[in-house]
Amino acid sequence: MTRVLGPAPRILSVLAVAIATQGTAIAGGLDFDLVGARAIGRAGTTTVSGDGGAALITNPAGMARSSSLRLQIGASLHDDDARFRGPAETESPTVADRSSPVLAPSAALQGALGPVVLGAALLELGHLERLLPTPAFGQPPEEVERFFPHRYGGLQLSYRRRVAVAGAALRVGEWLGLGLSAGGSSIEVRELRRIWAGFSGRDDLGSPTRDLDLGMSARDRLVPFATAGLLAAPPSLPVELAASLSWSADAFLDGVVAVTRTSDARYPEPMTDGAVAAELRLGMPITLRTGARYLGDRFLVEVGADLTWLRTAGKLPTWRASGAAVLDETGEVGAIDNVPSLLAQRNHSALRAAVDFQIVPGLLWLTGGYARTSGGTGRAHISPGFGDVAGHTVSLGAEGTWNQITFALGLARRVSPSVTVATGESEVEMQNPFPGGTASAGEGRHGRAHDAVGLTIEVAWE
Repeated sequence: MTRVLGPAPRILSVLAVAIATQGTAIAGGLDFDLVGARAIGRAGTTTVSGDGGAALITNPAGMARSSSLRLQIGASLHDDDARFRGPAETESPTVADRSSPVLAPSAALQGALGPVVLGAALLELGHLERLLPTPAFGQPPEEVERFFPHRYGGLQLSYRRRVAVAGAALRVGEWLGLGLSAGGSSIEVRELRRIWAGFSGRDDLGSPTRDLDLGMSARDRLVPFATAGLLAAPPSLPVELAASLSWSADAFLDGVVAVTRTSDARYPEPMTDGAVAAELRLGMPITLRTGARYLGDRFLVEVGADLTWLRTAGKLPTWRASGAAVLDETGEVGAIDNVPSLLAQRNHSALRAAVDFQIVPGLLWLTGGYARTSGGTGRAHISPGFGDVAGHTVSLGAEGTWNQITFALGLARRVSPSVTVATGESEVEMQNPFPGGTASAGEGRHGRAHDAVGLTIEVAWE
């Protein structure tokens, strides 16, 4: 390529780190859509300009920009926030997420072997921790019913995706770059919610006296994925173009299920029968990314679009459990077998843009970015515990280079308008092991937000 930018416009991310203390985060399903400091500072607009370790995920052809030996170490802090208020007629309080921000470290190495640029990276592509207020053991039923309207829609949730990936990029002529990468993911999921074990007509539907805790956790240690991309810089135009396609197999997680008491009441009684196990098929994304970048004398303008879709079988995952059951005082046994997961997803998209300004030639660049993302969870499947809704991301970034050392900072905030799920709209239900009645667990007002801040340091050797 004839127009290969030096290390300066490579790490534009955010100067005001101090204000990233509360947030929004998961945009585009379960995974981060902002991976690394440069992506955070540019609202994820990196399909054309990315050339570091994250490029192995978004567009490995970007590594063809530089044949230098480069080492990158980085860390991002993501604070995902959720708020829920039950239907207006219940006079329920606003319930807020109490989980702490999560740290996403990264490390990458790139270098040339003849005409081929090779790269490898360890990254955290997704990390969500949700902790909603949980009733104390034996808490009075009237307090549970009033202050914990969300309990059937999720109390705790955890999702984590860590990857190891390697790839190569090749320059074809002076203006075209091709790239390919492949790797494996380790994926972990945990869910905790209350279930209601009773019979409508005999028991008051939703009465906390019939509550039990249901916990499920599972892991898939190796989920393969791959990305192919291209990068073109036509010599007659001040424009660069890029496109990539990322594919991942679905995750098939194996783990355990547990049913526990919430009070000293004799019934309903948790039971086990043989080996206790749980399985979950979780849909993983296939993403098409495109982008274009205009190269000015002292500024750069990049735009991009993402389209993410999932295989139908993985969009509405269901836990397949065995060995766990509930005993009623009548002697009837209800098995815990098929339990819909809270991690419902759907196809989604994003439009992105970023502008880079050169402040000090060869030394400092500043960046601003914006993204509009559609919701990765449909209205009918939003729950208090999970729901990726549409939102707007704004970001700032800074990138400085001195003596072949590049520092990048990035700050982004995603704001999502609250979504109200009206009566009859929700398909998220209270789980009951008996065929004795159920109720909605998703109706109410759902709020989401996300803050992200990232720092990356890169050292290059000629």
